[in-house]
Amino acid sequence: MDLFSGKRPKKLRYPIATARLVSLVRAVETSEDGTKHWSPEEAREVTRELMRETEPGTKPASFIEKRAALAFSRMTKKAPSLLTMKLNYGAKTLTALCLVVGSYLVGAFSARLLSNGAEINLLSPLFIAPFVWSLFVYAALVLIGAVSIVRRRHLEFPFRTSLAKLSYGLFAPKLITSGLRRSFLAIWTPAVLRLAQFHIAKTLHWSFLAFTAGIITCVIVQGFGNTYLVGWSCDALENAPDSVERLFNCLWGWIPAAFNLGPLPDSNTIAAMRLDRLVQNEAAATLSPASVWFPRLFLLYAALILVPRLLLILWDTFAIRISAGRVPLEFDEYFERILSEAESSAAPKPEVASGQQPEAPREQPQEAAEEKKEEKKEAAD
Repeated sequence: MDLFSGKRPKKLRYPIATARLVSLVRAVETSEDGTKHWSPEEAREVTRELMRETEPGTKPASFIEKRAALAFSRMTKKAPSLLTMKLNYGAKTLTALCLVVGSYLVGAFSARLLSNGAEINLLSPLFIAPFVWSLFVYAALVLIGAVSIVRRRHLEFPFRTSLAKLSYGLFAPKLITSGLRRSFLAIWTPAVLRLAQFHIAKTLHWSFLAFTAGIITCVIVQGFGNTYLVGWSCDALENAPDSVERLFNCLWGWIPAAFNLGPLPDSNTIAAMRLDRLVQNEAAATLSPASVWFPRLFLLYAALILVPRLLLILWDTFAIRISAGRVPLEFDEYFERILSEAESSAAPKPEVASGQQPEAPREQPQEAAEEKKEEKKEAAD
């Protein structure tokens, strides 16, 4: 029976802690700085020692995992600094916290700067831009997903990839000159980059929700002690109430009548809802009540931002859990060499059949000639 079951895998997949251990052992055994802690002969000795406990049919991934654990335990006895060595300089939690808190503050201060007291401009970029941006992101995600399926390769936004490398400290192979850290990160970066991308995607979704929450918070705070004045103002549509009516129908016409918000205003009412006219209208609160428009804004927010983003966060959470449990390591010549050494050390030695004498070693021609000369000399004497 073969020592290792099945064909050689194209990738080895481990939980993230195991993958990190295997990558660290590989970095020590393949880098010049690693020879300070571990010699090639010690690496071969660990392989031979583990072979004594390995049964035929063992999976290659299992053998490599056990060998890495045994080798690392021996390494750390010789070099305890390996246990505390800082191998990357990432700040995943700090990056996520800064993005979320910063997004909330940007949303709140943007709403404060772009608004005029308790006036609510329904066509303000402050309200329209998040909806348009969300639709763009969803379309881009669908497009990238389709291209990834066709090309059978995971694609990602470059901005997300850069933030992922920053949060995981994966820029270090280009910045760190220390040989062992550099070797480790050169192995580790392609293994965990996709996992880091899912983490940063989840963080960005939370950040966008925090940004919109900052806008909503500012709008609510500005209404304390004031009466909301809800209308619209747009230089491009100033004299086109019909176009504004179509836009309103597109944004809020889908809301079911069960919410009891009443019909959307007609073009004449919309023309009267211009903010410059509402300011001079004593019946503004009756013409455009905030109690009707705020629920419409919140329903649009829930439909285009809150629910889709929460679903994407849920998707990224499952993806992170799956990716963290199956970190891929390329099966290359390093792992092939380990398995080949294990197979050669476990190869059976040729046996001598019972009752048969082992064949005497053949004499070398030079040694035989010297012996004949000695015999002739003795006979002559």
